[in-house]
Amino acid sequence: MKYSVHTSKAKAEAENQRLMGLLGIPDGKGTEIYGVPEKRDSKWLLHVKEEGTWKADDIAENVQSIEEPDPITE
Repeated sequence: MKYSVHTSKAKAEAENQRLMGLLGIPDGKGTEIYGVPEKRDSKWLLHVKEEGTWKADDIAENVQSIEEPDPITE
């Protein structure tokens, strides 16, 4: 998966707002937000879509491919 990676929650939220402006969100058709930043390993990650209407991996800042951790099985 691709993420826009940031050093603070505020920077990740600002990138989310920037992407929303570029993509025309809210769109008046039900889409109100692009994404929600999440903290992982002392970094703030914003998942960016790689295809479809809201594709942004080509316009987001500091995009990195990050492997998802394997779910722990018992």
